[in-house]
Amino acid sequence: MSEKTVFEEFIEQNPYPVNYVRFTAPDQSDESQKKRKKQYLYFISKYAARLIRAILDKSGFSETKEIDKALLIVGSALDEADENALQFFQRTNHYTKTFSLGSKEGYHHLMSILTEKMGEKPSFYPDSYLLPQQMKEFQENFSTSELWIQKPAGGARGQGIKLITNQEFPKLSPKKMIYQRYIKDPLLINGLKFDLRFYVAVTSLDPLRIYLFDNGLVRLATKAYSENIENIEELTAHLTNFSINRDQEGFVATNDIEKDGTGNKWSHKPFWPLLESMGFNVPEIKRKIEDAFTQVIIAAHKTFKEQENHRNAFELFGFDVMLDNDQNIYILEVNVTPALGTSSELDRFIKMPLVNDFLNIALIPKTQCEKETQR
Repeated sequence: MSEKTVFEEFIEQNPYPVNYVRFTAPDQSDESQKKRKKQYLYFISKYAARLIRAILDKSGFSETKEIDKALLIVGSALDEADENALQFFQRTNHYTKTFSLGSKEGYHHLMSILTEKMGEKPSFYPDSYLLPQQMKEFQENFSTSELWIQKPAGGARGQGIKLITNQEFPKLSPKKMIYQRYIKDPLLINGLKFDLRFYVAVTSLDPLRIYLFDNGLVRLATKAYSENIENIEELTAHLTNFSINRDQEGFVATNDIEKDGTGNKWSHKPFWPLLESMGFNVPEIKRKIEDAFTQVIIAAHKTFKEQENHRNAFELFGFDVMLDNDQNIYILEVNVTPALGTSSELDRFIKMPLVNDFLNIALIPKTQCEKETQR
């Protein structure tokens, strides 16, 4: 007997007829949208990317200001009262404890738990310390690395990140800080450091369902790495954050998809053939990455399930990965609500199908009111 599909399992676990909504990309609308707009309603919690709005609008949805009538709730995480009031037919794009993974402090805490359970630190997680809680351990290991990366525990978009040497122990900050061992011998493209953004969706916790999107971003620094190894003040050589590099003079955006694989921002499509041409074992690297993602989500699974109505929720995470010259992979951090802006043709090439697929696997049924009208 063949294994049940995720749709079949979901139908068995929900005591009502299920007819799933299909989402179409903005340029693939059909004539039945006008009729469906009366049936399919979405609610925006605080803010949602224009791309999400566009795909919903072109897929037969219309926006409502009444959350209790919405089939789908997108945008920022709901407050506790709205979360607890969700009805059985509603789906929202955040788990309540999503920052237990999607923050630097939360990710570090989960990796510490995983280290304790496994008896050793996962190879994909660089040595990291949360101060002031792990002051003693950090002091004992401070001299073992020439460079450390200092990150605000609750920071985002590269804000507050800097490099420090092991010559002088950092002063204690009033804010929580993560100190992460600097990765030696990073793999370079055209002499530049880079990282990879992967998109990982969790659509169900029981059973656990994890999906990895088949494309993503390659984000390159703007200053040559070898020329700035000793210059720790030149962050645009050492850090690959898009928000740090995009306004630099040397940054080149890809506005022509035919030129994907040039400039400072690529899709994954030209990256894997390039890596193979450099003599790397691409299938093995992909296997390591997929296995690491699975371990991270499993580590967060128990915390996510503390939400009583977790069946109402699904989530899209942005995983940031770095490679070194020895084919080792490192998950630097995990992001909640990864940026879905489409300021370039490359962004649209990657993110339009990403959002479309994400919504299509989110197991969104028709509204209760529509089922009642069909009886």
